[in-house]
Amino acid sequence: MADLSTRDAAAVCVLETAAGQEDPYPAYRELRAGGPVVRAGRRRVLVLSYDLCRLVLQDQRFSATGGAWRDATQPGWRTHPAVEEACRFLLLRDPPEHGRLRRIMQAGFSRTRLAALTGRIDQAVAGVLDHLESRLRRDGVADFVDTVVRHHGVTFRGFAALPVTCQGAA
Repeated sequence: MADLSTRDAAAVCVLETAAGQEDPYPAYRELRAGGPVVRAGRRRVLVLSYDLCRLVLQDQRFSATGGAWRDATQPGWRTHPAVEEACRFLLLRDPPEHGRLRRIMQAGFSRTRLAALTGRIDQAVAGVLDHLESRLRRDGVADFVDTVVRHHGVTFRGFAALPVTCQGAA
């Protein structure tokens, strides 16, 4: 495993810029030139292939950087509400909590459930695309994340297996 070189560190920094987010592929190519796994500090590595990412995500020996990990490595982190909230995301949960939450969520995405929702899904997607087009025509630019997540998050909650009482809480 290679250590993060100055060149690789620069590539990681580029990914955090607007230009790097618009076109991240040159930085990805530069990072991958260092090998499929690159050490990025004492406790972190960058895994740079889809197959290795899948292996890491499925391997129980790897831990998420959620609450339990932060309690052990970053005392006082819970005083930051945004970080505490982020640690509630499914991908930042370790077993058995991750599996329990994933099973609950999967129920809302069964083949039968999705087939029953096809019309509503088509309608919701058309609405999002119309909203994006409207903002693009009005402002000359349309931020996909802002439009979809902030303005249509509640729309998409209606497709998950959430109780009606949760659907209005955006």
